[in-house]
Amino acid sequence: MSISNNGTNSPIISPINGSKISYIQSYAGNIYLLDSNNGVMYEANTSNFSYTKILSSSSLKGARSFAVDGNIFVVNNNGDIIRFYANQQTPFGVSNSSAMEYPLENLSFIYDNQYINNIYVLDPEHERIVVLQKPQAGALNTVDYKFVKQYVYMGSSGKALFSHMDAMALSSNGQYIYLLSGSKVIKISTS
Repeated sequence: MSISNNGTNSPIISPINGSKISYIQSYAGNIYLLDSNNGVMYEANTSNFSYTKILSSSSLKGARSFAVDGNIFVVNNNGDIIRFYANQQTPFGVSNSSAMEYPLENLSFIYDNQYINNIYVLDPEHERIVVLQKPQAGALNTVDYKFVKQYVYMGSSGKALFSHMDAMALSSNGQYIYLLSGSKVIKISTS
């Protein structure tokens, strides 16, 4: 099978035979693939799809989502955030969490990339998106992430849209959050 891209055919390749890839992310010119059934994460070169197993952990089994920005953040099967630094599981905490009203629990999705200053997490149980500040460059081994703000649904109509959050993305200029709720997309201003 091949796919056409501006007249050029590129083969579709499965880089990891025998794995069921659940999630994919990109970072620093590579892609990261998570096999949440087997608890394995791979890093794949995008030009030739050569791959390396970088993590194998029971903490990855049943994971709900992950994000890569140099660290690897995973929402595990319990809905907690776990963090890997230099491919080793390390603590993850939130400073000034009392301002959040509710602790982070039963999360469904995490969004981050190397170009933004914050991490966004979906908390459908409390109908909110929580924003955490990433450490400055050179401080990647920081354990506590600062609570910045949260977006909480306060209205009565459409409440089901916000409580059934599946995934999200941030606009390239950082001005909007796009929230996927079933087959609907909700646009939320960040200002």
